Amino acid sequence: MALSPATIGVVVALYALLWIMWHGPALAWSRLYRTPFAVLVALVAGLGVLSASWSIVPLLSYHQALKFALVMWPLAIWSGALRTIALSQRATCALLLGFMLSVVLLAIQVFGDFVFRAWLVGAMKVPAAIKLNVPVAAFSILIWIVPALLNARRWALGWRVSALGALALCAAAIIGGDGTAPKLALGVGIGVWLVAQRWPRLVLYGIGVAVLSFHVLSLTVPLAVYARPPLMTQIPDVSVRHRIDVWASVDQLIRIRPWLGYGLASSSKIPPSAELSTVTGQPRHIPLYPHNVLLQAQLELGVLGVIAFYCALGLALRGSFRATRAVQPAMFAMLSATLSIWCVGYPLWRSTWIVWLAYCAITISLAHGARRAIEHSH
Repeated sequence: MALSPATIGVVVALYALLWIMWHGPALAWSRLYRTPFAVLVALVAGLGVLSASWSIVPLLSYHQALKFALVMWPLAIWSGALRTIALSQRATCALLLGFMLSVVLLAIQVFGDFVFRAWLVGAMKVPAAIKLNVPVAAFSILIWIVPALLNARRWALGWRVSALGALALCAAAIIGGDGTAPKLALGVGIGVWLVAQRWPRLVLYGIGVAVLSFHVLSLTVPLAVYARPPLMTQIPDVSVRHRIDVWASVDQLIRIRPWLGYGLASSSKIPPSAELSTVTGQPRHIPLYPHNVLLQAQLELGVLGVIAFYCALGLALRGSFRATRAVQPAMFAMLSATLSIWCVGYPLWRSTWIVWLAYCAITISLAHGARRAIEHSH
């Protein structure tokens, strides 16, 4: 992830598939149909395929839905099987050591202002910060596997000191890296982790209310602000003005097709409007994706997309709240960091991004399982 963020999206999914092929006969397949995560994956993929019938780009929606299913189904099966497996001391050490080494690689790149990948493959010269904003964002979420792993088992003093040093180095790389979103995710994650130590139920409801409130505000405030040019000119950050422009456009598009949306993965294919943007001076359009997964789900899949998103959020919140108290704060912190960065910058359907989240979630879930096994043994 530190060298090439896209790689882990391929490796983790392939590893899950190979693991299933190797252990397939021993898996409890009947349990899969009662696993909420697997059912949700099937429903979202099915909705995506169905959306091809009304999508503005039917073939793209159909292919993206199948791609989502191919990536997520092995992970759903794998994670369901791993729930019954206790994480060994050797595996815990490997996960923690891997994080330490990757943080060192990330820090060298951030503070050295170069990218290993570009040096190795001779890629086109691009400022290192531009290429590093994605791995830094990924580590603003990945960082929370460390407190979960530390609390999963008893560690020697040397391991604890090394892990805490890696945490500090990771935080420094996030702060020193490019982009505001990773810094926001780090700050939100730390705040939630601290509050969850004592008031997990407050965090549970707080995250739900915060996401719903931000969703409502995203549908109302940007349109009102964009309609007032003098107010827009007072916003110094051009990226903030750009997001207000995009979110206001998305709001207008949602009003046109509120029930079914425009089809899975269709955001960037919606034709530009005739109106020129007051920010870019070009015809208003959605660049690649809306930079807000709440709006993207609603724009592309309508009311059903909103329901699916909040069902997924509900499952994640319930799983975090039911975790053992030793890893519960880390689970809430990872979830809140994901939401804070996902609602201002990153796409909903990119396979590598989804797999990062699955990797972090599975790792913390394994730490939870290891801790629960220790507690039951006593």
